[in-house]
Amino acid sequence: MTIPPNADTDPAESGRSERFANQALASEYLKSEIDGLGSEVYRVPEETDHEIAALRPAGMGIDIDVLAVRQEESLHSWHLGT
Repeated sequence: MTIPPNADTDPAESGRSERFANQALASEYLKSEIDGLGSEVYRVPEETDHEIAALRPAGMGIDIDVLAVRQEESLHSWHLGT
């Protein structure tokens, strides 16, 4: 059995795979939007950034938790210094 690289076993590999996903999905976006883009530097769209961030854990079989309504309310009810 091989263990997939992760930040604990190979930090460089972890970063490389995310950069590759970023480049691949950004290239896909550019290809689909080529007619509407000028010759300038563009940021990766936020939706694409979120998709890239979700790919790594999903590929490792890890689910991302979502806060329950009460947790979200509690998170926003606290103030610094309390």
